[in-house]
Amino acid sequence: MMTSSEYYARPTFFVRNFPIRAVGVLFFRRTETGVDFLFMRRRPFHDEPPTDWLYEDFGGKTDAVDKTVIDTAAREVDEESNHAFNMDWLKEQLFVAKWRGNYFINGRSKYIVFIVPVPEDLDLTVFGDMEAGTNYRREVLWVSQDQIMDLTLHPRLRTPYIWNGLRKVS
Repeated sequence: MMTSSEYYARPTFFVRNFPIRAVGVLFFRRTETGVDFLFMRRRPFHDEPPTDWLYEDFGGKTDAVDKTVIDTAAREVDEESNHAFNMDWLKEQLFVAKWRGNYFINGRSKYIVFIVPVPEDLDLTVFGDMEAGTNYRREVLWVSQDQIMDLTLHPRLRTPYIWNGLRKVS
């Protein structure tokens, strides 16, 4: 449980006048048949025994060390991807996505999701099947844009604005 002093030590950033307390990234690639998005798939923690998969982006809460939403996004991707991406490349891609408006905001969750292309040579095996810092078991996989509607998305992704955001790269 987070103490109130830890909560207030976390920065609140503002994007388009929306307060942002957490940041995520959905990576995408273009294929011959459309656009695929990279998701983490894990079992919900409260679900014993697990009955359904939960699909998430890479992301998490702001931290006192973060100076911008881009810092938060890069740090969270680095942690959750097991350091799969070059940080200079990642921060540049996040900056471009923010500048182009390739993101969506869930105002209720104070959450922004950047939509970023992946390097062409990305090998999914680099992610492993467990997040190293937390030992959370998960799988990283491609999901076509057409399949997303049928997924059980993490609550912070359950916003009508996700579709506008995803269409920006289609």
